[in-house]
Amino acid sequence: MGSKTFSLKNLQSQIGNKAKGQPEVIELNMIKEWAKAVAWPDPPNLLYTDEVFASKTRYKGIIAPPCFFTRLGHGLSAKVIELPEAGAEANGEGQYEPILPIRPGDTITTICILDDVKEKIGRKGRLLFIYCRYEFINQHDELIGTGMRSVIKIYN
Repeated sequence: MGSKTFSLKNLQSQIGNKAKGQPEVIELNMIKEWAKAVAWPDPPNLLYTDEVFASKTRYKGIIAPPCFFTRLGHGLSAKVIELPEAGAEANGEGQYEPILPIRPGDTITTICILDDVKEKIGRKGRLLFIYCRYEFINQHDELIGTGMRSVIKIYN
């Protein structure tokens, strides 16, 4: 769709579209760096950074913080809906439900499902709210988490 003219009805007809991301290998340093970044300026939880400490917990090793899901599957929402280039874009809300822990060495595949499209007219122009559901699958074909993210696109 090269034009900025599109119908909400056409966009809503795409609800249910799915996109599957490339498998992402989770490395120990990715988890440690993420844990440090989200805890800053405080020290991170040792469960996410200290192998000796984490080995003595019920997890028997380092796991990723629950918010690590926000790092996975970026760009997939653009693959489930056909839209013209927006003047601006912003991340909306996001919610995640961990089911199993993410561990170093896991390979996670993200599946994005277009859940809803809404429109509002704002001061800056036409606003599209794109809502996607996410499923996170590990290398054992286990569902390890679910989520929802929204993206707001502004068309002047």
